[in-house]
Amino acid sequence: MKKNHNLYHLVFATTLSTLATSASYAQTSFEKSGNLKLGPGLTMKSSQVPAYPLSQKNKQLPKLELGTESSIKTLNFKIELPALQKTENTKSLTPIKKVLPLKFSDVKSISVPAKSSLRINADNLKQMPSIPVLDIVTSPNIQASDFKAESIYDFDENDVKLMTGLKFLERYKEHALAMGLFAEVMKVQKKSDLAKFLYGISAMGLDLNSEFRNYLLMTAKKASDKSLSQLAIKTLAENAQRLEVSDLKEIDPLVQEADLDPTAIPEYQVLRAKYYLDLGNLTEANDSILYIKKQNTKSYNEGLMLSGLLNYRKGDLENAILDLETLIKNSKPEDAVYSLGAVTLARMYFQKAKWLDSYQTFLKVQKNSPFWLHAMVEQAWAQILSKDYEGAAGNMFSLHTDFFKNAYAPDSYIVRAVSYLNLCQFGDAMNVIGQMGGKYSFLKEKLELYKKEKKSENIYETIKLWGQNPQLKEVDHLPRSFIIEIASHPNFTSLQNQINHYEDEIQQFNNVSLKLLQMEKDFATQKTELTKTLEKEKKQKSPETVLSKIEENIQLLITKIDLSKRARTSITPYRKSSIERIVLEKSQLKKTASVLLSKRFNEIASSLTDILEEAEVLQYEIYSGAGDHLRYQVAGGEVNKEERAELKPDAKKSFKWKFKGEIWEDEIGHYRSSLKNVCPAEEK
Repeated sequence: MKKNHNLYHLVFATTLSTLATSASYAQTSFEKSGNLKLGPGLTMKSSQVPAYPLSQKNKQLPKLELGTESSIKTLNFKIELPALQKTENTKSLTPIKKVLPLKFSDVKSISVPAKSSLRINADNLKQMPSIPVLDIVTSPNIQASDFKAESIYDFDENDVKLMTGLKFLERYKEHALAMGLFAEVMKVQKKSDLAKFLYGISAMGLDLNSEFRNYLLMTAKKASDKSLSQLAIKTLAENAQRLEVSDLKEIDPLVQEADLDPTAIPEYQVLRAKYYLDLGNLTEANDSILYIKKQNTKSYNEGLMLSGLLNYRKGDLENAILDLETLIKNSKPEDAVYSLGAVTLARMYFQKAKWLDSYQTFLKVQKNSPFWLHAMVEQAWAQILSKDYEGAAGNMFSLHTDFFKNAYAPDSYIVRAVSYLNLCQFGDAMNVIGQMGGKYSFLKEKLELYKKEKKSENIYETIKLWGQNPQLKEVDHLPRSFIIEIASHPNFTSLQNQINHYEDEIQQFNNVSLKLLQMEKDFATQKTELTKTLEKEKKQKSPETVLSKIEENIQLLITKIDLSKRARTSITPYRKSSIERIVLEKSQLKKTASVLLSKRFNEIASSLTDILEEAEVLQYEIYSGAGDHLRYQVAGGEVNKEERAELKPDAKKSFKWKFKGEIWEDEIGHYRSSLKNVCPAEEK
């Protein structure tokens, strides 16, 4: 390879020499003509050609470094085909004698395994799936396009507000901010319907339920877009738990007219069944109850309760009892519907003279239920009718201790006196009648005085005053026990709960403005902190992605600060009008509640008069019975030793009562009087 290098060197030197000779020749020609002289270092050859001397003693010409040549090396390559394996379906092949030889020298051999996965044999052919023949594809039928150019809709400022409000509503759950934006757009006529709908949805997120109902009803009735009206009706039905029974008067006709199927919404069907039961429309109520009972949901037990009431009103007592028995099995004692179902079922058993079933079912009523005291008295009547006088007397005695001194239960004294009368304990019976007269005759006088001074129409204000000061033992001459008795009626409590919801909503609406003001302060504080963080990150030369994210959050906070200010301003007129509407609706509910309470007041006052008159009649029976019994004993008659224990509770839960002592709340209903039956044996 070094020889080659010297060869290149020689060729290069010769080329330089030739160029120099040509230049010298040209210069000599000029000299001969008198125009050019020989320069320094040039010599004249015999051929009259000036040239530089080629021999240089002390200097070496530079070598041209071209590197080494690349080399190519061949490898031995050899192909070995696998031997042909014969099968049953394989024909013998005649080998070809003349084959062009493949000659490759110095090539490596590559061996192929004898059993290659790529080899095709008969077994593989059998496993190959069959490929169906493709259907004939017809030529497409191309029609002329009827494309029509339409103008592009340009979003205006109000569209941006709606979209921004939706973003705050759905993504950030900032219902107050969204409500403010929708309130601004409600003033725009073309977009008012959609803005009202979204405003109502925002109100629902703030638990402003009557505001939600009001604006969605407005959209359902007046929206020009039918699809938006349908959506409003559907949303009302799906959120029936936020509605009142009275709301169905306006909503149900809309649901029936719309192309909707509310049968899959059990909460709506419960509300609808209650509404039509109150109206006495048993057909519509039955339709809703059937849908509730088909679905195994949390509303199923409430549907059973409604079904029991419906069947009872239809006169079908057997199916009513079956519904309520199923309710007691499926529900838990802590459920509100459990105690209501128990007292209703016990009364149905009582009506069918099933005293033991009635007694045991009354015991299921929970002590925190407003029906409990009535259930205890009615339970004692079941004991009396089954001749378990000791049990009835013992349980009623427990209600006449200081533990229940604030309870209104005049009929419990009648039950206890009747029990003693049937035990021929006439002295104790007279004592009970005396206690009753001392407590409730005085109350009767107060009721008559109240009717003269206050009038029963004002009973609502009296109850309201006591509700504000529940520690008072007497309000407007009415004792606390009587007030609680009137106020605990289910019809009144339902109306009062609705009135309370309105009160809460007014307070909640007032809190919205305060909340927006607080949000504005919080957003400003967050913006200040993020600004400081941004400066710190810039000094630390953080990545651009980090900085851009912080800047994005700062811009979002600036937007929220601006929206908070605007929302407070835009919501104010709607808050004012809504509060005026709520106050009006609340006053109407108060009038309805006052009428109901007045009726209830008169009923209880009349019932108390009847009970006191019954006590006077009972006194004559006690005196008469006492005289007969005294004459019987003087004549040497024997005492009845018969013991009637069919309604006795479990022995572990039964407690003998001796006139004085302590009582335990969880044992009430299981007490028995220790007084014995001393009636003549032949008397029944």
